[in-house]
Amino acid sequence: MEYIKTHCKPKDGKLLAIGHSMGVSCFMQCCSEGRNSGLASIAAWASSLDYTSSKSSLKLLLPLADPAEALKVPVIPIGGLLSAAHPLASRPPYVLSWLNHQISAQDMMHPELLEKLVLNNFCTVPAKVLLQLTTAFQKGGLRDRSGTFFYKDHLCKTNVPILALAGDQDLICPPKAVYGRI
Repeated sequence: MEYIKTHCKPKDGKLLAIGHSMGVSCFMQCCSEGRNSGLASIAAWASSLDYTSSKSSLKLLLPLADPAEALKVPVIPIGGLLSAAHPLASRPPYVLSWLNHQISAQDMMHPELLEKLVLNNFCTVPAKVLLQLTTAFQKGGLRDRSGTFFYKDHLCKTNVPILALAGDQDLICPPKAVYGRI
């Protein structure tokens, strides 16, 4: 944050945070920890601290958490897995075509752009991040690595306004995961 402030030189010393998914969760965590976040406001796109009552398809990643923890795998190659599965999702017989709708709502992206997105923009995810993300599906929502600090419970103490947006066709972060969860 200090690096960004140095280069942006905001007049009031505060930043406007605009982000997507887990990036915004990091901003919200900063605000909920009770320290001065240095943020003037947050605009959150497809991000939630509590997925318990939603039908988020992000739950599809949950089965990877236990084996990753048991085997002490350092990273989960989400990008590699998606790249390997993409031909089965985008070409006949379209066995994994449902995967495309996890990334973009049906008919919202040109197939060539979707292919570029899938093949070039997903990377490995540290296993510890995936393990922490699983807490967003448990009672109380996302918590810190110790499992004792519930971010959602402390977010109300912040004086930083948060605008949370969700797409009505978003399968990963549906509106129900956002409404009343931040």
